[in-house]
Amino acid sequence: MSQYRNFEIETTIVPDAAGQYEAAFVLRRKQGNPEQQGGESGQQAGQETRYEFPPVGSYMTPDDAREQTEAWAHKWIDANFSE
Repeated sequence: MSQYRNFEIETTIVPDAAGQYEAAFVLRRKQGNPEQQGGESGQQAGQETRYEFPPVGSYMTPDDAREQTEAWAHKWIDANFSE
């Protein structure tokens, strides 16, 4: 699992029918303050939003699959959640 901005990126590498590798990934976006535990005001701890993507690519090695998929995830995050 890796981190990018306020997202965690979890990749799952699977072999495809051709003997190469595909990578599926899940993004988890942290929202709010995860260290806040209720307190006097009754506010809840931070929430998490999950984005799931199907397996993509056809890569020669698991490392290539992970690297390229994480790069794609970074681009998706940047395109959809500009700061």
